[in-house]
Amino acid sequence: MEVLCKKKVDINEGIKTVTVSKSAMVFFKDVFFAIPFSQTNILGGEAKFNGKEIFTHVLKLLDEDKAAELYDYLLETIPEEHTYYVNMLDILKVKVGWWAFGGMYFRKQGAKGERKTANVQPKSFRAKLKEFYNLQS
Repeated sequence: MEVLCKKKVDINEGIKTVTVSKSAMVFFKDVFFAIPFSQTNILGGEAKFNGKEIFTHVLKLLDEDKAAELYDYLLETIPEEHTYYVNMLDILKVKVGWWAFGGMYFRKQGAKGERKTANVQPKSFRAKLKEFYNLQS
């Protein structure tokens, strides 16, 4: 079972929510998960999550090469709002471009325009991610 993991990702949660979350992301072929550490509302306020505890366990399972157990653990642990089934997304794009011209864009079906933008660095990881999901330009 193939899995990609990124420890540090900033996710713009959508224009209407004016919220940015600092998260980790774990990618499987059929689903990916955002593990939030904190969310900051641009208009004021910050919320913390137990993402560091979850991500520590994720790294342990990755080190032990237990991808199937990791998959099950994340399905049980991560709330539906941070779980993204690839075949249930209206939008899934990965732009490999340099610096601010690259990123990952996704939106759940029926999300009424709330496209999320993930700042996934570096460019080489975005290229790997694009190939992982076999996305066309």
